[in-house]
Amino acid sequence: MAVEARPLRGPAWARLLGAIVPLVFLAVSLATLHDYGETWDEQFDQNIGRFYWHEWSKEGLKGLERFISLQRNYGPFFDIVIVATHDIVADRLKWVTDGVAAHHLPVALVSTAALWVVFRFGMALWGAGPALVAQLLLALMPQFIGHSQNNLKDTPLMTFFMLSLLLAHRALRDGRAWRWALAGAVAGLTYAIKLHALFLPVILVLWQIGDRSRSARWKKTFVGLLAAGASAFLAILVVWPYYRHAPLARFLETLRTFSNHEYNEYVFYLGRHVRAHEVPWHFPFVMLGVNTPLIMVLLFLAAFPLAISAWRRRSPEEEGLRLVILWFFIPILVQIASGAIKLDGVRHYLLVLPAMALLGGWAAREIWRRLADGAGQWAALAWGGILAVALGAVLRTDVRLHPYEVVFFNRLAGGTRGAREKFELDYWGVSFKQAAEWMNANLPEGSRLLLTVQAQHFLHVDSSRLRFVSGKQRRPNYKINLVRGILKSNDPDGGDYLHPNEKPIYAVTVDGANLLEVFEYGENRDLADGAALEPARPVSPRLEPGLEGLEYGDADFGKPGPRFSWTRLAFDCASNPYADRAVSLRGRGLLVVERAGAYTFEIHSDDDTILWLNGKAAVANPSMVSTRRRFRLGAGAYDLTLEYRNEVGAACLSVAWGPGEENATVSVLAAPAIAHEAPAAAGP
Repeated sequence: MAVEARPLRGPAWARLLGAIVPLVFLAVSLATLHDYGETWDEQFDQNIGRFYWHEWSKEGLKGLERFISLQRNYGPFFDIVIVATHDIVADRLKWVTDGVAAHHLPVALVSTAALWVVFRFGMALWGAGPALVAQLLLALMPQFIGHSQNNLKDTPLMTFFMLSLLLAHRALRDGRAWRWALAGAVAGLTYAIKLHALFLPVILVLWQIGDRSRSARWKKTFVGLLAAGASAFLAILVVWPYYRHAPLARFLETLRTFSNHEYNEYVFYLGRHVRAHEVPWHFPFVMLGVNTPLIMVLLFLAAFPLAISAWRRRSPEEEGLRLVILWFFIPILVQIASGAIKLDGVRHYLLVLPAMALLGGWAAREIWRRLADGAGQWAALAWGGILAVALGAVLRTDVRLHPYEVVFFNRLAGGTRGAREKFELDYWGVSFKQAAEWMNANLPEGSRLLLTVQAQHFLHVDSSRLRFVSGKQRRPNYKINLVRGILKSNDPDGGDYLHPNEKPIYAVTVDGANLLEVFEYGENRDLADGAALEPARPVSPRLEPGLEGLEYGDADFGKPGPRFSWTRLAFDCASNPYADRAVSLRGRGLLVVERAGAYTFEIHSDDDTILWLNGKAAVANPSMVSTRRRFRLGAGAYDLTLEYRNEVGAACLSVAWGPGEENATVSVLAAPAIAHEAPAAAGP
């Protein structure tokens, strides 16, 4: 069963049609470049790209010590491309003003390239018909569209993996050394994105084993694979500087890192919460089954009995079918056998989507042929009409879901609404952007936000108005829940996050399912700016200067330490006894107001500070910002408590006040304006 000598270039009309879908896809991608927000761990990838692009030449291997092992062993090739593209199109040329969109541009371009490569692959295997259908199937897959801009790893991996496999297929056809070298170089770039490139030689070897007619060519194939391996090694050294130092040790480190993946969060799968390392083996098959439109699933499944028939007939097309079937199964079966983590829907299986599309494209053409041969051309035309209508319905769904294509579920899961009770929806955090825009427009200035899923981003939030706090003890005003399995352990309020007791004040809802919910902590409301307060008591004649202070040996007031007199509510960032350690301070006493009127309070701190007046939170200041509040105070004494926390690093505090409202001049709050009552004198 030798490879059919089909020209890869194909007829001109086919190549012209094959360019239309990628060009349309690119135009739509550029037009919607600002629709997609920054996802869950883009900063994780961008940080390593920035290091290699900006700092490797100065810091070298030493600089990598600040990154965790997982970050060091994710290949940086496309991260560097992303950062370099941002620097060029946003910072230098000013073509794209949105920094998030500038980082997404190269992913949109490589996704467009994927559509061209899948067409070329189909042409090489079976000709124009299956190639065009496969290209269209991939372009319409909601999961492909949903990951085509903001998936900085898996989408480029898919494209380079497919391109390397296509080049290796060409090299096996003609045996030319330069083709092997080129296939190997692309495989090296693939490895420098993710280690899934290791599947490539496994697929190729198993493919060759399945064809006995090639036994005489095994020597050339072996030599070709060696040449490709050498080329891949050189490509890795060029684009991944970490591997230039003890490459074998680095390779073993990468394998260990991913076989013992440190994240073992809860995954919501088939209505149950399961740790990522314990998710059942069938996860990838189930997720690909419910995250793919039914017409595409049916075409994919139909390809297998049709392929068996082709094998029995010894059809020349059977060889290409074996290659694509191996391409689909090997990455999935290796992951299952390895015990690696399973999470995030089909995100980790994007590299098999082109294989599904190719098999579906071939099956569609094969059904057409059989109908034309058996029932006549009208039956074949009817099949073509049914297929066109079904794909039109998929396109309509893509438009309706945009930009939330990643939450697509087919009818097997009950659609997106039904899937919410069985699967995770927006694991990628696409809904953060819409939620941030709503919060920027609707939440009061100075609101404190608790993001329960500790994402590394949320750049869309206006940090000049809204501030994030790290835990419920920081008295957040609002809680943001991205609805996914990790909330089982991360939601500080516990309970059933899928069916919360309280109604959210806002939700990002798609197809009847809430992807993200915002709740208000009414009990943490601060005094309204401009509120009027009455003194708690008259000024006592037995006042002593300053607050009674107590130092704690942690950042959460849990380990009482020494007492001290706090006469001036400020200390310099560079010179104080609290820097570079976890510590908290609490001062209690009185605020003495001699004349009634409007007063402005201003706090700047690193980390968090809360000023309480008469038991009410008057000024709450998160780390590294300044907060101003204005109140109308009557003459007299107010109960005052000041709470300050420092987690790590610099310790800074300035609590200032002064008469007046807008643009009031303030000075550090100190004795005699702060005082405490002296103990009553002992009796005779």
